[in-house]
Amino acid sequence: MAKRKRIKTYGRRGQLVRVNDEHLDGRRLVRVQWNETKGAPLSTESWPYSKPNVETAKGFAEGVAHRLAAQLAAPLADRTIRELADLHIAAFAESWAPATLRNFQHRWARFEAFVGRNTSARLVTEETLDEFRARMRTTEIAVGQRIETVKAVKQVFRWAKRRKLIAENAIADYVIKVAKSERTAERPEWSPEETARLGAQLLGERASRSSRHWRLEVAFFLASSQGPRQNAMRHLAADDVNLSADTVRHPTAPDVVLPPRSVWWNPAYDKMGEERVQPLTRGAVRAIRLARVWCTRIGYPGPWLLAPAREKSRAAKEPWGYAAANQALRELCKRCDPVVEWIDGRAYHGFRKYSAGEVHRLTGSERDAADWIGDKDVKIVRRHYLKKRAEEQRGVAQKVDVDAAMQAHVARTAGAEPITTQIGFRPERRKPITHGTRTGYNRGCRCEPCTAAQRTHIRKSRGTAPENFVIDRPEPVESES
Repeated sequence: MAKRKRIKTYGRRGQLVRVNDEHLDGRRLVRVQWNETKGAPLSTESWPYSKPNVETAKGFAEGVAHRLAAQLAAPLADRTIRELADLHIAAFAESWAPATLRNFQHRWARFEAFVGRNTSARLVTEETLDEFRARMRTTEIAVGQRIETVKAVKQVFRWAKRRKLIAENAIADYVIKVAKSERTAERPEWSPEETARLGAQLLGERASRSSRHWRLEVAFFLASSQGPRQNAMRHLAADDVNLSADTVRHPTAPDVVLPPRSVWWNPAYDKMGEERVQPLTRGAVRAIRLARVWCTRIGYPGPWLLAPAREKSRAAKEPWGYAAANQALRELCKRCDPVVEWIDGRAYHGFRKYSAGEVHRLTGSERDAADWIGDKDVKIVRRHYLKKRAEEQRGVAQKVDVDAAMQAHVARTAGAEPITTQIGFRPERRKPITHGTRTGYNRGCRCEPCTAAQRTHIRKSRGTAPENFVIDRPEPVESES
């Protein structure tokens, strides 16, 4: 038990601050103890015992007593940029996916290098972020990365304020604005025409028989038909696929049930960490069988269907590389005749958009398109995946042409003015107008017989109608009938 001797007491009852001389674990300390509020845990500050430290402790205790008497909150510790990042990572490391953690560390390191790791967090202001964005612009960092980096900084400071690690968040209201000239267009999908040409090129050059190109053919048909993300596709294992006609359990994940001709996308390699089972198309089944044949032929002992070409990667138990897959696809675009345009950033993610667009075209359902590619947010799929296609625009133009032709035909048949100038015309009705009836008036005809029929109807239903009841119109063309 610690030996304690009271040196001095400050404050009034209920807000006492005590200075003690204590022996704790063989050490002699001078300690100041107090309660911030009634019932709060005991707060303690300690120094090694010496006469100068006793005077320091007394001064500290007197200051605490004055602060408690004035009912002021305790000042927060001055946190550095590095400390905030470490505490933030410690709070979220278990819930973040590996890629999320890696991206955050990369973006925060960029900000930390600019302001300094030992800089106090209270010195970061909106002007600091303005200077930081200007520096990133001069170093030609992509617009999207600049925005995400500033978002990461705001996220940390917002979290630190909520955790009461900092007294004030000076960048809480900071708004990120990007000039129109700097905004980059969103990466387009591979159009149906481009996808068809790439597939025809692979089949025409018999890529399935080439030891260099079989991986590209497998990846192409998997990506274009199933729409997975590239990381999930490259890490597809042979055990994740069931090509039989029976329902089976996954050999290494017993809770996963695979229906006939289906694939299980491992959540460990999914961006959102979602687990899902997806039916296989015929093109995907053919690609998986091709991959199995080649893995057996080259004697690949690993689990991945897209076996790496390098022995070093095989020894590291890695699948076909990210850069190698993109380079192979880029070379395929050059081999096509005519050459298929290569757009930076599109690569295999463009096939994901293509797959979603095909499902939407066939079903007309945004929900089905989102479910097929494993995305829960229909709004995100609508905004980023379901792109307007040229054939859809051509279809709209054809409908406009047909509608105009039908209107002209009805106008010629009725002998009236062009229907596009008539008030109240309903284009879904295509029968000739019968003049002298209220139906003709409702369909937009303003000839004298139809107007008289409408006037008569109003007299009967309401009891009166103005004699000059007429709608301004261009003079109709008299019908030959």
